[in-house]
Amino acid sequence: MKTLLIGISSPIGQSFLKAATNRGLDLIAISDPSNDSSLIRSHSGQMMECDLYDQQKLQELLFQEWPDVLINCSEEAIEEEKMVSLNTHL
Repeated sequence: MKTLLIGISSPIGQSFLKAATNRGLDLIAISDPSNDSSLIRSHSGQMMECDLYDQQKLQELLFQEWPDVLINCSEEAIEEEKMVSLNTHL
């Protein structure tokens, strides 16, 4: 089962990434180009960057990869509009 994980730089995303890697899941990790993490770099699976606010690019990525499961661990609490965009529209 192909799993797409969004928000790998968040604490819960990093925990899920570590658990998924330990279990050998077919995982595609989506990172925000502006974030950096040593745990993200240690991920041995497929890694992609995507601006989650660019709906066209995100839709292209989803159609290209066609995951069975999409897990959103992203967190954005700075602006309500961004939070709604990231957690509702996504």
